[in-house]
Amino acid sequence: MGVEPATGPMTGGTPIVLKGLRFKESPMVTVRFTDGKREATVSGRWISESELECKSPDFTKFGAVEVVVRVSLGGDPYTVNEVFYSYYANTAANKCICFGPGLRNGNNAGNGVSFMLQAKDTSNKVRTTGDDPIEVKIDGPSAALIETPSVENGGIIDLANGTYHITYYVPSAGTYSVTVGVDENPYDDDIIFTSVRGFPVELSFVGQWKGLDVSGPAAKLKTYTRFWSDGQKIYCFVKDVKTDAGVPDLASDLKLGFEKPPPKPKPVVEEGEEIGRANV
Repeated sequence: MGVEPATGPMTGGTPIVLKGLRFKESPMVTVRFTDGKREATVSGRWISESELECKSPDFTKFGAVEVVVRVSLGGDPYTVNEVFYSYYANTAANKCICFGPGLRNGNNAGNGVSFMLQAKDTSNKVRTTGDDPIEVKIDGPSAALIETPSVENGGIIDLANGTYHITYYVPSAGTYSVTVGVDENPYDDDIIFTSVRGFPVELSFVGQWKGLDVSGPAAKLKTYTRFWSDGQKIYCFVKDVKTDAGVPDLASDLKLGFEKPPPKPKPVVEEGEEIGRANV
């Protein structure tokens, strides 16, 4: 017999599937969790001859321990086979930590930035399994255009060892408020996310075009200057047509100054005319 998942928070409520052979159909399914001295019992449900399901009982008063799971069908004695299930202390948001380049000021807007979340439990011990419900909130300029990171869209990656890789982006420059929260009791009836230690944080992002800031001697201009804005700054692009002939396959290049005007053809002079002029 086996159990999936094999771990869960000590507050209980984790949906569990028990796998085995020749489970006889019965409306009376009892599942016992015991560490040898203390025990808790819950009702289960028959699914098939190879599967039963139940929810783990609350083991808070006994602590984070490993237990043996046994099953009784229709009032029969509990199974002899030992299947182990581990309770862990619940994740505590105020003890978790986040770190990484995605939490510094000065990142470029429009580019994905990442950071890590290390989950810790109520005893301040590093968590070694995953499945923590995590929420990331981002508020600021153009907030309506931001895709909230989640497990479903790949913004939050559960590394199944107590750490989570979180990626997000903001569409334009400005100051944003970022909040990371954890549901400390994931299998109760309430969905409540508590802010991780240090959050919310205010982060400033710069425009994508910052790398194009111009320095040095002024360019030699001839016929072409262009201005544009990203909503935060105004940028100027200048071109020296003497050294940049442009792209000849665009019809508007000449008009815009991208292409050098073609040289005027020299007048064709007949050989006799040249001689005549020379004798005058």
